[in-house]
Amino acid sequence: MVDKEQLEYVSPYSAGAGTSDDMTTGQFEFHLKQASELFTKMDTGVTSDTATTCRLLLVAHFYECSLGRTIFQSEGIGDYSYSRIANAPMTSFLQQVQGIVATMGTSPYADESTTSGATRCDADTLPEFALDAEDQRKYPTL
Repeated sequence: MVDKEQLEYVSPYSAGAGTSDDMTTGQFEFHLKQASELFTKMDTGVTSDTATTCRLLLVAHFYECSLGRTIFQSEGIGDYSYSRIANAPMTSFLQQVQGIVATMGTSPYADESTTSGATRCDADTLPEFALDAEDQRKYPTL
């Protein structure tokens, strides 16, 4: 059973009717329903305690999404930094759930065709190091 008081154990957020709480009980229950549906689709076979932790992390993820904190992804190198639109809503909470699920041997987002890497369609018929011997294209420089 997932209890709103446990949210503080896995995130900086709290849920309740108090003025110091980040989300209301209604918001918590709404996000918990979303989290439970998503985690049920994952079908990971984890223990009930781990499942509770994952559901709480997903509640925090959906709460962050509702605040709009997942639209931009910032990166920086030294004095240079930029922000770009993220491909999918990602938060540290969802990354934690993905890590937990991955250590249990399954991943809800893993698809053999996309995670095994890209290969050329003629890779099976090429002799070893054939690509190293290809003529390099020469582009004019200005």
